[in-house]
Amino acid sequence: MVLASAFGPNAMLFARSASFETTYEHAAHVHDGGGTCFLDENGWINFKLRVSVHTKVLGEDYYSCKEPEGTTLREELDRVVGL
Repeated sequence: MVLASAFGPNAMLFARSASFETTYEHAAHVHDGGGTCFLDENGWINFKLRVSVHTKVLGEDYYSCKEPEGTTLREELDRVVGL
């Protein structure tokens, strides 16, 4: 899952898959020093499959990493969400 927004009581996420091609190609993450990132394969994000969860259930235990600088994902998420 990719976090799009966490405003208000609910957060909006989108499904990401390394095995099912959809509309937005998303490169695997390469981080210096290892870490907890699970996005170690190229994949796709399905902007038609929105998932909403209460922000209270989101915490540091659920984040594997942040999107590296220099990608277009943040702009694409803002466009899709309408921010």
